[in-house]
Amino acid sequence: MELCFSSADFGQLVYGKPTFSSKHNRFLDEFELLYEVPNCVGQGYIRQLELHPGVELEIWNYEYHDDLTIKAPVHDHWVQFLLLSSGFIHHNQVYPTLGGNCSYLSGSGISPSCVAKFQKTQRFTGINVEIKPELLELFFPTDLGQSPNLKLFVKDNH
Repeated sequence: MELCFSSADFGQLVYGKPTFSSKHNRFLDEFELLYEVPNCVGQGYIRQLELHPGVELEIWNYEYHDDLTIKAPVHDHWVQFLLLSSGFIHHNQVYPTLGGNCSYLSGSGISPSCVAKFQKTQRFTGINVEIKPELLELFFPTDLGQSPNLKLFVKDNH
């Protein structure tokens, strides 16, 4: 069986309410949330940390019981770094297959609609970092932060 979700519906299912926060778990700091993948679709967790306003880190460790498809509409996109240490995310022609030897670095801007497919019983472990475009240059020394090459990753959506 294959499950199919819009990105909004899937986001609500997984990220609707954190399973644990620092109020419930002494091993989490106040800037961390832990989401369990619901049993109806799989098992595992997503740990989300707000490192700084506009800088978010997610640590993934989960698998799905069935093949899963997520359809995302056109949307605003922050700068994104995605590294998968296991599992593959297959996309339509918009993005390459992620996983194995292929990680992901994407600039900000408007992301086209896409379809992501996940295979059942495949363990997904990885790290996803998203940064508001206006904060990217803060991570680099002054000279590099003003580099025209770095500005290729920052697009103004307005």
